[in-house]
Amino acid sequence: MNGVSLMESPHPAGGLQIVQVRVYYDGASGEVIHVHRLVASPGDAPLSEERITEEMAAFETSVRERHGRALEYLVVDEASLRRASAAPLRVDLGSRRRLIDDPVAR
Repeated sequence: MNGVSLMESPHPAGGLQIVQVRVYYDGASGEVIHVHRLVASPGDAPLSEERITEEMAAFETSVRERHGRALEYLVVDEASLRRASAAPLRVDLGSRRRLIDDPVAR
């Protein structure tokens, strides 16, 4: 099966808070290649926007190296992923703002 489904996207371990969720996708097809969650412990000081950007940029470099190409990303909320089905996900290339189920891969 191509793409990423919600079932392949683990939720953070108990007690961790999700700071930001990014879906990395192919800009030509919209296929979601990877979902990444930046998490923090509840007792940690809140991360600044600058620190979040730094952390996610470092991860983006590893994603690019792992997949051998640059991928686009979309910042989404965890609720968007939870509403998605177990079907592979795509980014709506028209709006580049929402996730859709991939009917082709079903």
